[in-house]
Amino acid sequence: MVKKTMSLWIVQAISLTLAPVASAWATDAPADLSQGVSPDYFLKLVVAMCVVLGVFFALAWLVKRVHRLPMSTQSIQVLGSTAVGNREKLVLVQVGEQQLLLGVTTQSIQNLHTLEAPLAEDNPSPAPNFGDVFKKAFSPRKDT
Repeated sequence: MVKKTMSLWIVQAISLTLAPVASAWATDAPADLSQGVSPDYFLKLVVAMCVVLGVFFALAWLVKRVHRLPMSTQSIQVLGSTAVGNREKLVLVQVGEQQLLLGVTTQSIQNLHTLEAPLAEDNPSPAPNFGDVFKKAFSPRKDT
C-alpha cells in the first residue's frame, strides 16, 4: 500500500512539475515538418528529454534510498536457514519469545515445529571474506 501511494505521489509530482514546461515548449513546434526541424527546436527537445530522464533517475534513486530505511520495528527475526532442495529450505524464525521452524517452498510456507524452549544463540565464527579466500587461492605458493 505504501509503495502504491508513493508511486502515485511521484507520478503526480512529475506531471505537475513538467506540465507547464511541456505546454510552453509545445507551442514552439514547427507547423510543417517537411521543412525540417530548426536547431533551436531540436536543442529544446534534447534538453527537455534530459530533464525528464534526470528527474526519473533522481526519483528512482530517492525511492531506493527511502525503502532502505526501516519502516517500523520488526518483531520477526530470521535466525537461520538452510537449503534442503533446489527450491525448498528450512527457516528458523523468532516471533517475540517464540521460535518457529518453517518449511519454505515456492508454493507455500508451513509451520513444521514450534520450539518449546528457544535455542541457545551460538556465535559461530564469521564466514571468511571472499577477497581473502580469492587472494589465498591465487597467490603464488611459497615452498619452504
